[in-house]
Amino acid sequence: MKSNKKGFTLIELLVVVLIIGILAAIALPQYHLAVAKSRLSAVIPTVKAMKNAAERYYLIYGQYIGNRGMFMDMDFPGCTETSDKLLCGNTAYDVHTASAYNGQWDVAGLIIRGGDIINSYGIVLDMAIGGGTVYCGAKPDDDIANKVCINMGGKFVRDAMCAHDYTGGSKNCKIYKL
Repeated sequence: MKSNKKGFTLIELLVVVLIIGILAAIALPQYHLAVAKSRLSAVIPTVKAMKNAAERYYLIYGQYIGNRGMFMDMDFPGCTETSDKLLCGNTAYDVHTASAYNGQWDVAGLIIRGGDIINSYGIVLDMAIGGGTVYCGAKPDDDIANKVCINMGGKFVRDAMCAHDYTGGSKNCKIYKL
């Protein structure tokens, strides 16, 4: 008598599990890259708005304003203003001059994880040296952070300091010109 039991053999199940494992190994890094890119992309509109506000201030007063005056006139719900930056969860925003680069003023949004600056997006202010330059910064030893900058069209320019004293962690980064 023939049995009517239907089912999968052990080999068939192992092949299916192997295929799922291979697909997951390919998809997971792409997922992490997409998440990191979306986090950095989320700061771009705010950085552009801050840059525009700084440029309007320059047109009126003939000089750039630092963070203290910058954040007073802008509404950032759920964010905390400190003496030198604006903190919004794991993101910090700032308008500053980098004395190491001959007084180059810029506006930046920084993605922070575990005390380290992972990615940054910034724009050099128009009347500063290198005005209008758009850049992406990435933590040197974070492959995904560097891929984010490259995927945004970035070309590596130099190693630099991404921040002054925002966190207790890494402040070094690779700068990519966008």
